Amino acid sequence: MGSETWAFIDEYGNPNLATEKEGVSQFFIVSAVIVDRSELDDVRDKLEVVRRTHFQTGKMKSQKLGDNRSRWLRVLGSLSAIPFKFYALVVDKRIICKSGGLQWTPSFYKNLCGRIYGKLMKAYPSLHVRADPYGDDKFKESFARYIEVNHRPTLFDRGTFEFIKGEEDVAVQLPDILCGVLARCYDPDMLLRAPHELLQVVADRALLIDEWPPRFRVTGGRSELSGNADARIAEYSLQSAEEFILTHEGDPDENVQCQVAVLERLVLERRLGADRHLPHGALIDHLRDRGLAAKGETWFRMSIVAPLRVQGVLLTSSQSGYKLPTCPADVASFVQHAEIVCVPMLQRVLAACDAVKLATEGEVDVLASPEQAVVNALIQALDAQRPCSD
Repeated sequence: MGSETWAFIDEYGNPNLATEKEGVSQFFIVSAVIVDRSELDDVRDKLEVVRRTHFQTGKMKSQKLGDNRSRWLRVLGSLSAIPFKFYALVVDKRIICKSGGLQWTPSFYKNLCGRIYGKLMKAYPSLHVRADPYGDDKFKESFARYIEVNHRPTLFDRGTFEFIKGEEDVAVQLPDILCGVLARCYDPDMLLRAPHELLQVVADRALLIDEWPPRFRVTGGRSELSGNADARIAEYSLQSAEEFILTHEGDPDENVQCQVAVLERLVLERRLGADRHLPHGALIDHLRDRGLAAKGETWFRMSIVAPLRVQGVLLTSSQSGYKLPTCPADVASFVQHAEIVCVPMLQRVLAACDAVKLATEGEVDVLASPEQAVVNALIQALDAQRPCSD
């Protein structure tokens, strides 16, 4: 992303927590489309083509797609070629305390919408926000002031915030479509067959789909899931990642912010139903898209992946990249990857030390020093595994 970024925001559902009543949505969803200023004109032009192709003279509205799954796939397929990214917040209102402060509409909007605005403005200080309007003029003015006061990182940032109708900017129509597809993945009243297949069409455009309240938490040392070995591994890896995110998402340390962002991306892969390793290059690109300062592959391994494992996050890797494991085969792949990396390195260390020992006629034996006892033990163990020759 460049120095100037635009965000276009819309919502699905309503803030009413009385989900048992007819007409009250069970979920509240906010989507924020992120576009770099250098690509904004191109994005608008391409969105206009999609609008004319699939919606003719009207606005792009998820409501117009209804439960027509094939039409959803066509529209999302067209949108997937457009250079944008998006954040989303999915709020399950069914499990929010009905008597708490969020029962009041202003508090609901300011606390939950503020969650996504805060992340956006922290990632992109010079952020220009255009949001589809909701509420009366007094509320809109109050909400805009709240965002500026509570989520603008510094007084010197040059961002803007305004409410604007979709008819005035085709880019404001895109988050409506994204809210709609998320509703068809989460809201029981809106579900379509195999809904995550729809979301996978635009999965590469997703920066974060933040669920609130978090769905997976350990209670009393165990969770609500208890299945076979695959299920327990998948459960543990997801819980360890989400516990780390919840504990550290507000940490000011930049490396920790990157660790959280990497786990959020890997958790998103699981939510999308994907079972693949993500290459380190893709994860580094993701960090840059999130406005974080990525510093290359060595930094990624030593400052991001290694500390996560030390903290107990079950994160495996292979030659293909990284993932939260879902079965013993994923862990076996990680072990095999370690063998591919470590064994040749130990062999090279032994060859180098033998060469020094030979060149000094035995005077210098690096592996014999107490400081190298661990490496020497590993090499001796490796040597013991070699088959005996006749």
